[in-house]
Amino acid sequence: MKKNNYFLIFITLIFVNVTTSKAQFVFSVSPGIQLNAAAFGYSFGKMVPYGGLQVLNETTTEVTLGKEFDSNGNIVDIDWSYKVSGTLYVPTIGAKYFIKETGNLKMYGNILFAYFIPSVNIKDSEDPQAEQDFKDQYQKTHLFGAQLGFGTEYFFDENFSLGGEFGFRDINGSHQETDDYYSSNPGTGMSVNFPRTYKYKLNLSSTYLRISFNFYFKKQSE
Repeated sequence: MKKNNYFLIFITLIFVNVTTSKAQFVFSVSPGIQLNAAAFGYSFGKMVPYGGLQVLNETTTEVTLGKEFDSNGNIVDIDWSYKVSGTLYVPTIGAKYFIKETGNLKMYGNILFAYFIPSVNIKDSEDPQAEQDFKDQYQKTHLFGAQLGFGTEYFFDENFSLGGEFGFRDINGSHQETDDYYSSNPGTGMSVNFPRTYKYKLNLSSTYLRISFNFYFKKQSE
């Protein structure tokens, strides 16, 4: 017996960044772990911790109009609508560390962690419980990602740099639920209730290349 794989349904809705002795505000824009993204951070010497947020929104609507026979053989109208509106929030946190400096060119290592938080609304004209049923499923789902890269930034001046980065990206997900499963004993013909646990796991890994535009706001001396 196979259950409806809500975990995979959820996955389909789915498929971040100098050097002074004082703290310095940093703003970077670049392709992120999912879509184009922005990150905000502070530089402390060679270390730049940062955080960001990506948002993905999708709305799908399906409407069926027509006629059909009911159980009594009468022709009746069909008027069915189904609407799914979903938003995926991806908060990220990471750190960049400058390893080596040659003139205006600086080499760095970068690590990032991300967590995927869904928000879904479903309107089914024939099933008022569809939204709650789906929420019960994706609340049991956990998705997180990590990114490790190495790159360089060329500083045109102390406030702006252009960066290039190569690295490895990994996204993992898990889903688990338990329900009752009735199995018939062929010897007695009686059905017995057995608890059954369903586990789903996902892993998506890839290398990546990205270009970033980095803005450094130097702290004014008091």
